Amino acid sequence: MVLTVNNNENYLTWIPWACKHWNDVGMTPHIFLIGRDTPQPTGEGTQECVFHGVDVPKEWDDASFAQVSRLLFPATLTQYQNVMVSDTDSLPLLVLTGILAGQNPMMFL
Repeated sequence: MVLTVNNNENYLTWIPWACKHWNDVGMTPHIFLIGRDTPQPTGEGTQECVFHGVDVPKEWDDASFAQVSRLLFPATLTQYQNVMVSDTDSLPLLVLTGILAGQNPMMFL
């Protein structure tokens, strides 16, 4: 599983939950931290993730690079036959939406 994030707090706060939940469904999340100012998230779930720091030139927009780069980073994970790519908040939002709607969150997996 490849996820990318820059220093946007709105997405950084999802990383621990995304790590935990992708790991719970049997995937090893590889989180690419885009930009030199992007801190590595900590907390429950993050120990199941593999973090990669990616520095980009100052002239580049970190958010745009984070969006586009997740299409390229799977090629760097040569130890896997298949790699999924997702938005940082996709699974957590899907599960949370199901919980709030009174559904079993596993129905979305």
